[in-house]
Amino acid sequence: MKNKLILIFFFSITLSFSQSVEGVVLDSITGVGIADVHVQSLSGNHGTITNEEGRFKIINSSNEKDSLRISHIGYEALELSVKEFSINYSDTLYLKPNLLELQGVTVTNDRVSEMIMDIMETLKKSQIKNSYAFYRQTSFKDTVATEWIEAFYKITHSKNGIDKIKIDQARFARKRSDSTSLFLIHSNFSSLTLTPQLYSPVLKTNEVTVGKPFGESFIKNYQFYIEKSYQKNKSTYHVIHFEPDDDITNPINSYGSFVYIPSEKKLVQYTVFIDHALGSDDLSNYKGDKKLAIDNARHKLQFNYSEITGHLDFINVEYFYDFIENDVVFPCRVASKFIIYKNAIRPHKKLRTSSLELEDVRNFEKAKYKPRFWRDNPVIYRTERENLIISSFEKENAFGTYFKGN
Repeated sequence: MKNKLILIFFFSITLSFSQSVEGVVLDSITGVGIADVHVQSLSGNHGTITNEEGRFKIINSSNEKDSLRISHIGYEALELSVKEFSINYSDTLYLKPNLLELQGVTVTNDRVSEMIMDIMETLKKSQIKNSYAFYRQTSFKDTVATEWIEAFYKITHSKNGIDKIKIDQARFARKRSDSTSLFLIHSNFSSLTLTPQLYSPVLKTNEVTVGKPFGESFIKNYQFYIEKSYQKNKSTYHVIHFEPDDDITNPINSYGSFVYIPSEKKLVQYTVFIDHALGSDDLSNYKGDKKLAIDNARHKLQFNYSEITGHLDFINVEYFYDFIENDVVFPCRVASKFIIYKNAIRPHKKLRTSSLELEDVRNFEKAKYKPRFWRDNPVIYRTERENLIISSFEKENAFGTYFKGN
């Protein structure tokens, strides 16, 4: 057994005068902000994740009796009261991970198969929960932001994914395009967050079937092996890699890994890659005289779960591709974050099943945008770059959607 120190976090937190807690999570060695640290107000029933700079803000959590839980899959979770942060730690806190990477661990193929079947049973039988969620999406052509989408949802969900939704508030902006400035539109990209189920017979995206490890139709065509094992809080975590067999006949397949705690039967992270454009490379509607093409397309989906409850916390989706315009290559990226930030006290009503067609934001372009609502409503703390992107869209009067009750 070998001790392996991964990272040390530096944590700074301050109380604001707007009934909220703000802070930043940094690596104390490099000083770089740590993204996707889950921060939850326990008594206030609110949660968030740090942005790419390591910053966060939780609304309605400035009560000194409130407790915050700070967690990341690679590190020990910490629970402290707001009062403890401000008094005992002088608003500064160091988190030391205690991960023990296990060397020479042998897991038989039969045991791996048992774990896979346990996960499938857990996904099939997981309980439906009612919650509130927040979605943010940004699209880039090279370094230029071309789209910005944010939405607040009422949802039902399980460990298997998002079940049903109702959009409460949303806004959408797109850069103006002309013959000299072309880019792809990703108006239904949110369907990659809202429609996938980890367990199901098949995963269909734009009428394309995507092979996946927990699909009844595909599990027999996938190989699984232990990538590494480590110990945390006296529990053994296995990182299990999966990939399709070489002879699989399905045209589009996924590969990746997941993190599983067999003693607790908990899936804590699921990461999947799909080396395919999933229909976004269809340029047949373009009628101009430029030569266009899409190359090197790759999608990445990551489901992140609570190590305590096993419930779904947040989903990250990214899409990378090269947009080729008259042989000039522009690297492009679409990124979204979807966080379940609050549990609902009562069951939601009049929710609908999500689909590729219904998640197209063009269906809501006739709605009215209200800037005042969005001024103080970020669940995920915006970076300075994101604030500049919003300002640029506002100057162009580009925000054209504000919808409720759809």
